[in-house]
Formats: sequence, C-alpha cells, structure tokens
Amino acid sequence: MTLVQKMTMQTIMNTSFLSSLTCFSGPILKFGLDTRGIEISTAGHIYRWMLILSRNRIKELQLRTYTHESYNIPSCFFSCDDLEYVHLRDCILTTLHLPGLSKGFKQLHTLHLECFSLEGNHFGDLVGSCPNLEKLTLYWLISSGNINIHSTKLKILSVHGLFNHLNLHTPNLTSAHIKRKRVTGDAWEAKCNFNFSQFIASISDVENILLHGPLFECAEHDFLILKLPKLFNRLTEISLDLDLGNLKEANLAVCLFQHAPNLQLINLRLTSKKPMVPTAHFWESADRHVCLFQNLHVVCMINFTGSRAELGLLKLILEEAPVLRKAEIEGYGNLRKDDLKNLLKMRRASKDAEIVIL
Repeated sequence: MTLVQKMTMQTIMNTSFLSSLTCFSGPILKFGLDTRGIEISTAGHIYRWMLILSRNRIKELQLRTYTHESYNIPSCFFSCDDLEYVHLRDCILTTLHLPGLSKGFKQLHTLHLECFSLEGNHFGDLVGSCPNLEKLTLYWLISSGNINIHSTKLKILSVHGLFNHLNLHTPNLTSAHIKRKRVTGDAWEAKCNFNFSQFIASISDVENILLHGPLFECAEHDFLILKLPKLFNRLTEISLDLDLGNLKEANLAVCLFQHAPNLQLINLRLTSKKPMVPTAHFWESADRHVCLFQNLHVVCMINFTGSRAELGLLKLILEEAPVLRKAEIEGYGNLRKDDLKNLLKMRRASKDAEIVIL
C-alpha cells in the first residue's frame, strides 16, 4: 500500500495527521512533502515522520522543504533499509558520526540532496553503503570537507555548489555535471585543494561532461596535453565555462578537444576576465596535424563578443569540422556590422554548416 498525502499548512500543523500516520496499517511505500510557498518550520515534524517511516518499509521519500532554517537529517533516516529513491531539500548531513551503515541502502538507485550542507569528510561512507546507486545529485551544496565518491554502479553525477575537494572512482559513470560556485574573498579559495588534473583523469570514460564555474582556475599552470593519460573516446558532448582570453584556459580547452575524437556537441559559455597572456593568435597557430572536431555536429558559443580569440576558435572549428551542421552564436548585440559580415563569410570544411546568430 502507498500513502500519498498532499500537504497543506493546516495538515502539517494538525496533530491528527501524525496520529493517522502512526496508526496507518501496512507499509508506507511512498511519502512526499512540498512546502513551497508555506512559511513554516518543519524540522520537528520531519524527525517524527522519519521515525515512523523508518519502521514502515518506506521506498520513496521526497521532503522538499522551503524554509529559512535547515534541519539535521535524523539518525533514524539511516534505518530506512528499503529506500529506492530519496530527494531531500534544506537539510544538513553530518558525516562526522554517521550511524552504523552495516545494512546500508542496498536498494537505493537515486539520491538527490538540494540546498544542503555537508559536514565532515565521510560522505564516501554513505555512498559506499549504496551498492546500486545510479544517480547522485548534490545541488546547491556547501562543503568544506573532502568529498570522495567511490561507486561501481554510478552512472549520472551532478555536483553544483561550493566545495573544495572532489575525488571520484566511478568506472561506469556516463554523465558528469560539475559546477563550482565562485565566491568573493580569499577564505574559501585559500582552502581549495581541488585537483583538476586528477579529476579530469577520473572521468575519461564519460559520454557527457559539464564543467562550469572557476574549475579551470584550479588547474596547474603547467597542465599540458601529455598529462592526460588516455583519450576520451566515449565523450560526445561537452559544456564549458571558458575565458578564451586566458592562455591557461585556452590550453586546457585544446587539450580536451584533442583528446576527444568523437565530440559531437560543444557548448561554450564564454567569460571575459583580465587575460593572463594575450591569446590573439593562439588558435591561428593551433596544430593542424592533430585531427580536431572530426565528428563535431554542433557548436554553441554564448556571450560571444567578437574578440580576436573567440573569432580564432570559431574559424578553426569551421575550417576543421568536416561534418559540422550548425554553429550557434549568441551575444551578437556586441558585434559590429563588419564582424557579422566576416562571420558569415568564414570558410567552412562542411558544405552543410550554417552559422546561426541568435
């Protein structure tokens, strides 16, 4: 049997609901709460509900709370052995003293934690107790500790937020979306030990990569093509935040492109910071003997300003991509008419390639 309860403010505050939950006969397979638009403190209620649910073979749990105060995930949550799907919001997970995970969550295939704080360095113990976990989402994460994820079944990973360390051992991962939030001030950046080279090597078998935020800034200045251990043969889609006026970031991008022979889609969100080294001729001098963009179908360049570096990369793609179908350019309001004309006149290796200016 499944208990489905649509929550209202009156229902949440009504003790009769807790009584009905307590007296409910049979397993509670699915429980959902969404407090969007309701100004209410739910922490005490969540603890009581979780305690009851942990005794009733709950399989799907969704607590989407929207409050100004986060709640600590209660210890009884770790007794919900039959969980298959979990979505928690506005919560705090303290891994310093995790309850015994000897049984683990052997049925859990999806874990979504949103707007949450991670305390301690033992998140990997929780992931390790989920041998069938296939999808992990950490959204609007705040963590100053080490995040180590070891999972042989994990296929889809999304980590968005403020974090200093991410280490993966996920041999069957197919999609990795990583977005590190930029913060003002030096306190967080001073503690950052994000090893970009190690991270890139750990996701070399994925099919889809998204790297947004100041991730490239964490890479070593001497990051060279030879540091990548093998080809990204399965990679077909990549999305990057990229400053083409920054020599280090331009070098990192060309390293990735050269090691991904089967790329079909490139999506670039262009940023503009003070260049470390001028890159006006960087793309013009790129090694044409390395086969680039041989399977590329679509390239999207957002926030395009028409800088020499941006035009150089676009020119290289158009001249080197034999099966390109479309190049989408967004941000043409910053371009002069002459620049627009030159864009449309660029030579193209593919007879089917079109330039679309949005």
